[in-house]
Amino acid sequence: MAIATETIQRAEELLRCHLKDNFGDRFVFDPIIVEPGIDQYGNDKMDIYVVYDGDDSRLDPRTLNNIGTAMALQLEYMGVEGATWEHYIEKSEYPEWLELRDPANWIAEMATLAAELESP
Repeated sequence: MAIATETIQRAEELLRCHLKDNFGDRFVFDPIIVEPGIDQYGNDKMDIYVVYDGDDSRLDPRTLNNIGTAMALQLEYMGVEGATWEHYIEKSEYPEWLELRDPANWIAEMATLAAELESP
């Protein structure tokens, strides 16, 4: 069963509200990327990537865990039964993260490594 586009949009809105309620204007959280998928049990799941800009020493792990728990409960109520994971990426690391996620870069890297292994 696929996750509806409305559910994906609602998940982003919910997370944005939780982040605003807990961190106010101390951070900019943008973009928030929601990637639906299927877990190992066949349940719908979500990976949520949050790019943040601000002093990461003020990004309290306990608060983030509480937000994750609240999100999991709300998403379960919305029909997402698999695990939901939030990943926080510092804005300065976002361009590198995007580059690493591009399959074309992995293919090129594997080709380079294979060529290096074949050369004497």
